[in-house]
Amino acid sequence: FAYESALNIDPTNKIEDGGISLQIDVEYETFAFTSITAIRNNKSNYLSDVDYTSLDILTEEGHTDIDTFPQEFLLTSTGDNTFDWMVGGFYFDETVDTGDNLYYGAGTRSFFDVLGFAALFPGVEAIYGLAPNTFFAADQYINSEFLQDNESYSLFVSLDYDLTDALT
Repeated sequence: FAYESALNIDPTNKIEDGGISLQIDVEYETFAFTSITAIRNNKSNYLSDVDYTSLDILTEEGHTDIDTFPQEFLLTSTGDNTFDWMVGGFYFDETVDTGDNLYYGAGTRSFFDVLGFAALFPGVEAIYGLAPNTFFAADQYINSEFLQDNESYSLFVSLDYDLTDALT
C-alpha cells in the first residue's frame, strides 16, 4: 500500500488536444437557422514499462492521432405556436491512426523460462529451423498499426403539437 512502482524506465505520456468550433445563429421571421462546424485533433505518444517491475521484460511505445470534423445544420420554428418543428442534418468525419510496439527486454526469455516454457521453446525453435533463444530474444518487438475511417451523416425531424397547455 505504499503506492510505489518498481520500473526499469521513466515512463512518458505526451498528449496534445486542440480544436476550434464555430456556431452561426440567424433569426428569421418564423424560423431560425443554426450552423455548427468544428475541427478537432488529438495526438498522443507514450512509453511505458508494461511489466511494472524493475526487470527489463516488456516495454511498450505507442501513438494515436485522431482528426474529427463534425458539421450540423438546423432549421427551427420560432414564436409561440401550437405546432413547432425542427429539421436538421448532421455530418461527421473521423480518422484514427494508432499503433504500438511491444519490445522484449533482456529479461523476457528468462521470465518465460521461469514460468515453465524452458523445455518448450528450444524444441519449437528447432522445428522451425530457428537459432536457439530466438523466441522472446532481447531487442525484438511486436508491432501493431491500425487505421480507422468513420464517415456518417443523418437527417432528422422533430415535430411538437400542443393539444392543450399541459399536453404536447
